[in-house]
This record gives sequence, C-alpha cells and structure tokens, in this order.
Amino acid sequence: MLTRAAARQLITDAGDPVVYRAFDAPVPEERDHLVYRTTISRRAGGARRFMTKGHHHKRTPPSFYLGMAGTGLMLLRERAGDLRVEKLTRTSASTCRRAGRTGPSTPATTIWSSGGLSWVTPGNDYASIERDGFTARVFATSDGPEVVTGG
Repeated sequence: MLTRAAARQLITDAGDPVVYRAFDAPVPEERDHLVYRTTISRRAGGARRFMTKGHHHKRTPPSFYLGMAGTGLMLLRERAGDLRVEKLTRTSASTCRRAGRTGPSTPATTIWSSGGLSWVTPGNDYASIERDGFTARVFATSDGPEVVTGG
C-alpha cells in the first residue's frame, strides 16, 4: 500500500503537479437525471504512474466510463480484494472505478455516467481509500504498464 508519506514524497518529487481534473455536468439535484463527469488525467508520473483518487461504492448504481482520448488502465478493486484491470483506449468502455494514464503524450480522457444522482446522494466512499489505501498501483516498465498489488 502507498503510505501517506510515500504519496506526499511522490507528489513533492514531481513538483506538486495537477494530476487530473474532473468536470461535472450541471445536473439538477433531484432524482431521475443522468449524471456525468469528464475526467482528464494530465500527468503520467514517473515509473509509478499517477492515478485518480478512486473510491468504493456503498451501493452499486449502474455506471460506466467511456474512453475519449489517450491510453491508460482502469482498475476495480472490490472490498473483498478482487481486482479487475481493463485497458483504457479511445472508444473503450469500462465499469472500473480508478484510472491511471499510461500513454506518453495525450491525456487519458474519460466520460463517466450514471443513472440517478450518484454524486448528490451518498454512494461513493472515498474515506475508506484515504484510510486504507487502494493497494493497487500502476508502474511503467520496459514491457509496458504493470499493475502491482499489496503493501
């Protein structure tokens, strides 16, 4: 797991960069609206790739991510520990919940969408990631991106 101190050092070594930006759609705060967000992963990191924050779901709303540009990996770590990894490319779709850019130049860009009001009503658990970490990281190797799990 990436400790807080190691994460802070990674950010410091990279000059405290903007790693990704998320742009939420203006959706009324009432039920039965389709919500969506565009995320642009701007920095790749060094050997250890920067990733979006990640979260667990308190419930499982139907949602998906659609690749719009660049390349990366999408990760889904279940609370029980199972990990699913999917490649992110332009026009690929995924239900995973954490993204990391792997390509050299084009920012990895996704559009996320879900039925209901997933970011308005409680449903995403970021606190467990802040407390326990995600325990899966992406590293650049000479053979391409590699996912490393564990402590």
